[in-house]
Amino acid sequence: MTKEAKFYGSELPVAVFAHFTRRHFKISDPTEIVAAFYRARKTNRFNVFFSNYHFDEDGVDPRCESLSRGLQTLQGTMLLGRMNPYLVKYSISPKVKDDYEESLRSKVTNKSKLRQLAKYVQRQLDSSEHRNRQLAALDA
Repeated sequence: MTKEAKFYGSELPVAVFAHFTRRHFKISDPTEIVAAFYRARKTNRFNVFFSNYHFDEDGVDPRCESLSRGLQTLQGTMLLGRMNPYLVKYSISPKVKDDYEESLRSKVTNKSKLRQLAKYVQRQLDSSEHRNRQLAALDA
């Protein structure tokens, strides 16, 4: 059985975002991105991708320093854009897919499992967006 290569820093979000079916998502708090990855890890179906991403579960929201730094790196390099300060709209650059194809694709042995992870995280972020819209409607 082939071992899955380990991701570091921004590599996991790049690999996941490269497989999203849409290039935009909206959330109300940036911690929801880390929480979506945390929930994916907690399912135990995707552990192979999380060996270098350790989550601190103390506190209101789960934290992962390496994942947070990776997301900041993506924002700093404009591979992940963040717009408007309240309902935060993120835009995934098409260059994320290029970066994945050039640098990471060869590291991934179980591409099907990676696509499943991307679908799971995207659904989590979609759920956050839907929940935030419902809350906003209640406040109106």
